[in-house]
Amino acid sequence: MKPVCFFGDAFAPNPEFAALHACLGRGSDTLGNDRTHLIAAGTGAATALRLAARRPNTVASLTLLAPEAANLTPPPGMSRAEASLRMGSAFRAASAWIDARHGPGTLARSPLAYQNIAIDRVSGALSAAKSACLNPLSDRELAAISALTLLVLGPTAPVGRLSTVPFLRLERFNSTEPHVLEPHLVHPMIREFLARAERGWQDGTGPVDLAA
Repeated sequence: MKPVCFFGDAFAPNPEFAALHACLGRGSDTLGNDRTHLIAAGTGAATALRLAARRPNTVASLTLLAPEAANLTPPPGMSRAEASLRMGSAFRAASAWIDARHGPGTLARSPLAYQNIAIDRVSGALSAAKSACLNPLSDRELAAISALTLLVLGPTAPVGRLSTVPFLRLERFNSTEPHVLEPHLVHPMIREFLARAERGWQDGTGPVDLAA
């Protein structure tokens, strides 16, 4: 079995990767010369997408979990978050960043431990997202991604420019971050997806729907 390489979200730690790693039963690795399955969450999607587009021979498959960089454009709430940081309010910055995606008041209703993580990491998250937007992949590069790609989104999150990726499988769930809140559904699906990717389920003829 080919190894997996994880790209975490700059906004918060990804403890769910440990559970996913155990579910997959595969070794973890950094991207090298051998073909590797890339699994990215949140802002980590930007890096994984670049690797899949520009180093296709090293990528066995691409899995994007609720990617903040899905549209490869400034995420909602970025400008308000940056303004709040300039004013010295990390809490307001984190609120703008999270609430723009998950609804007003989401951060304030979250457990205190999560709020502290959000406040501590919002600056890094903004930097990662801004960096991704400064050097976005072109439509041509996205259309040239040859790896079988799984996109996991919440019920209303936009697909955006990722719709141009040829071998794209889209799966939607009820929660805003399915890989965190619905791992009992998402993890087995990823395991099945990686197995299909290793069997070479690709014919190079265009868009593929594997959701059936």
